[in-house]
Amino acid sequence: MGGLELLDPPDPATWDAFIAETDGATVFHTSAWARTWTEVWPKARWRALAWIEHGRIAAGLPYVVREGWLGRRLFSMPDGTYGGPLAVRGSEGRQEALSRLIDWFRGNAEKAPVSQLTWRPGLEAAPTGLTESFTQIVPLSGSFDAILARASHGIRSRVRQAEESGLTLRPVANEEGVRAYHQLVVRNAERHRSTPRPLGLYLEVLEHMVPRGLARFDLVEEGDRVIGGSLHLLYGGHALNWLTVSDESRRDLHPNHFVIARWLRELSAAGFSEYDLGASPADARGLIEFKESWGAARQPVLSAARSGGLYQLLGR
Repeated sequence: MGGLELLDPPDPATWDAFIAETDGATVFHTSAWARTWTEVWPKARWRALAWIEHGRIAAGLPYVVREGWLGRRLFSMPDGTYGGPLAVRGSEGRQEALSRLIDWFRGNAEKAPVSQLTWRPGLEAAPTGLTESFTQIVPLSGSFDAILARASHGIRSRVRQAEESGLTLRPVANEEGVRAYHQLVVRNAERHRSTPRPLGLYLEVLEHMVPRGLARFDLVEEGDRVIGGSLHLLYGGHALNWLTVSDESRRDLHPNHFVIARWLRELSAAGFSEYDLGASPADARGLIEFKESWGAARQPVLSAARSGGLYQLLGR
């Protein structure tokens, strides 16, 4: 039999060793992702509820607590990404452990003005009462040519045009390159009337995740001019296109297609299993169709979110 224990905070090395023994871990479960957010958010803490069997972690659910004047907010994990419970392969009472972890989180979340749990489930039965959405994933079986052949004719045509236009993709691992990428992020957000993530977040990713091979920034260049960029997050054979942006005035060169094609080529050669294009708003039909035109299949994502009345009134 196992028991619950609150880790406040978890030991980073012990936690990362635990998630390496699970099937469902993503980059968002890592200690590096937690540290990124505790550095960005003042007074934030990384915690995990652990199911302990025979003196070791057999299952766990990580989350970040953000304190504020309106109360405590819980995120597993922050920024609407995947989090949720994990269990060691072959652990005793796996289903019971996962259910207990989720029940505990939801029980505590009801006491917080804001909470969010986002989980990409495995083969285990999911608890009731969670909302189902989806992410879109390109399976990386076969060669790059085989992967591209599964894309639509329009995608293949634009990839060819981008490659013939002389664009280059340059990985960057310094502050100057990240700032150039963030300038595109800001302009992209302005076009869509949304709020960009702060530069500080990307600089924390540069410091804590890039050196560990968990993230990479790229810039798309037309000669000496930056016309596009991307941030990819990587873990255990899974690559996520976190955000690809481009200069609107050079969209005719298809820099976004160029980025995705280059990453599909690189990942397939490196033996990765899947390329995650991410979730899309339910009403963003054009974006959903764009991702499906790459051969992406929908994979379920479960979530439980709560926002108290005052936070809703303030639009937070």
